[in-house]
Amino acid sequence: MVQTYQRNPLAFCRSYIARIKDYKSSPSSLIGTGYDEALQAFFVLYSEGREITLEEMVKVGMEAVYNTPANRIKTGSKTPTVESVFQFVAAKLPFVIRSFLEEADTYLSNISEILFVNKFFREVVSLNGVEIPIPCVFVPDLVYRNNEGGVGVLDHKAVYSYTPKDAVIYKYAGQATTYLVGIEKVLGEPVVEFGFFENKTTKNSGGSNKGMAQIQNVPIPLKAENRRLYESMLYEGAREVYNAACDPDKVYLANPNDMFIQGEEKAALLDFWIAWQTQEVEEINPEISPEKSALLAKRKRKIRDSNLSAIDPQVIKKFKAEATRFINYSSMENLNPSERIETRLMTLGLPVKVSHCLNGYSSDTYLLELQNGRRINDIFKFKLDIANALNLEAIRIGQKLTVFEERSYVAVDANRMQSERKPLYWNAKYLEKGRLLVPMGMDNFGNVVQWDLSNPSTPHMLVCGATGSGKSVHIRSIIESVRTLGVFDIEVFDPKYEFMEFDSLNEIQEIEDRIEELVVLMNEAVANRSRLNKLIIFDEFADAVAQSRSGKELDVRDAEGRVIGKKKSLEENLKILLQKGRSSGIRIVAATQRASVKVITGDAKANFPVQVCFRVPKAIDSRVVLDEDGAESLGGKGDGLFRSPDYLDTVRFQSFMVRNETPAHEGH
Repeated sequence: MVQTYQRNPLAFCRSYIARIKDYKSSPSSLIGTGYDEALQAFFVLYSEGREITLEEMVKVGMEAVYNTPANRIKTGSKTPTVESVFQFVAAKLPFVIRSFLEEADTYLSNISEILFVNKFFREVVSLNGVEIPIPCVFVPDLVYRNNEGGVGVLDHKAVYSYTPKDAVIYKYAGQATTYLVGIEKVLGEPVVEFGFFENKTTKNSGGSNKGMAQIQNVPIPLKAENRRLYESMLYEGAREVYNAACDPDKVYLANPNDMFIQGEEKAALLDFWIAWQTQEVEEINPEISPEKSALLAKRKRKIRDSNLSAIDPQVIKKFKAEATRFINYSSMENLNPSERIETRLMTLGLPVKVSHCLNGYSSDTYLLELQNGRRINDIFKFKLDIANALNLEAIRIGQKLTVFEERSYVAVDANRMQSERKPLYWNAKYLEKGRLLVPMGMDNFGNVVQWDLSNPSTPHMLVCGATGSGKSVHIRSIIESVRTLGVFDIEVFDPKYEFMEFDSLNEIQEIEDRIEELVVLMNEAVANRSRLNKLIIFDEFADAVAQSRSGKELDVRDAEGRVIGKKKSLEENLKILLQKGRSSGIRIVAATQRASVKVITGDAKANFPVQVCFRVPKAIDSRVVLDEDGAESLGGKGDGLFRSPDYLDTVRFQSFMVRNETPAHEGH
């Protein structure tokens, strides 16, 4: 089995993916899929002190089976259709799950604490004393502490027949080694026990298995001698695969980590590899002289039980010296951004395709398709890796999938360089005649992002952003739009004197008194069933509330100084305006630099269904405003995130600026 590729690393990896796409799930592997999902549900609930029934486990397992695309299901003579495959699995899966529940003590008797259940890890590990720069990806079924406090790892298998003891090394050693070195790197302590628990899909009613338990533990020996061999196998496999990807003249030979080799071929290959590694040359060249045969027999006694401790240390030293050559760090210099993303994620074990690149004003959006069989959530683990590939500090990945041209993608937003950014000027053409739609800006798909003032579900807007993020420019563009619409009276409250050109109120006392008057006007409008058609811009409302009167300062006294009542505070009156404003024609835009939970409480966000967040210092600030990360990685100068009940997901947009303002690429 020899394959030769003339390629660059990206082309090689794509050809590798093409082979993966041809892989189909057999009925037996689908039973394994359902069994794994059902046991994952069992142990998650068990770790929380809860139980799950047989019926519930079967439902979980079959849902995983039914989610397998039809074109990935392998049919056969006994199961000629996809439906018959599902029927076959539905008949077998309850049996293996029932066997598990009946013999659950096989698992639980030695488990004192569950550490991880089916958790995804990506770690750089050391093999044979060499730190491998290629990340190792592994998802162990269960990691736990035993009754003695040691760390154990186990893996569930639904099998047609139990694995013979003499075939364990061929079938499970590579997977076991990955789990062992990975978990030890994560926890910083040794794994003391490891086993594959095989559950046979048919009852042990006869033959050598008659009367035996359905679940058999296939332990992996953890002696240092055995692990030395397993680690060496894993090391060489990783090295060979990457060398084959990087060297266009490399002849790619089959190796133990190639999932496309059948079991019989892999066994023969491993036999040859061990023979070479242990210098059993009489297996390779039977015509060896008797003298050399005697010397080899002596050597074999020294390396019995796969002990490689006698290997020349210079070999390991040479491997270590050349380990940094595994990855060609300059290989992406001539790639465009889409290829950089694909290449970086490919080397990290996450095959993706960048299907579309959309150029925006302050950012570009890359729409990614993940290879079948990979979870969408996997992409979030590589945010910094993608940013590094694009030479950026950070990138943003949308919380939901993005539908573009009737297909859904994972959207990755990457900031543009300041020199590449272009201003987006406000223009009356963005207004729609006869509709109270205030244009906020443009998204990367060329759509105008709008605030619907006529929608009773979107009466008020909260705007948050640090200094220089574009908050004030955004407010000016809103005022310009509303002026052009010619519908609303506009009042501006401006404690920091930024909007003096709009005849704003600036003193806290004046603002308090005017808001109190507006509450009276609003109540009268509600009583008379009339509308005020008023827009209130309240900049830095948090600072104004903090500086306003409180406590005894709000007492109302008679001529003799006795307290005869109490005025409502600025915060209370503002809350009344927000709650009743939607029915009386009052719309409020409240802005603040402070993304604090003391300022933007849950009640406050409930009163501001429309939220705009420009760049903020930290991810926690973004979560306070939007309930999600992302605003901390924005590019500033009008680059914002917009949330509204009118939109299914948070929208990234570039805010408009009016013509008399400084262009976005020169500052605000």
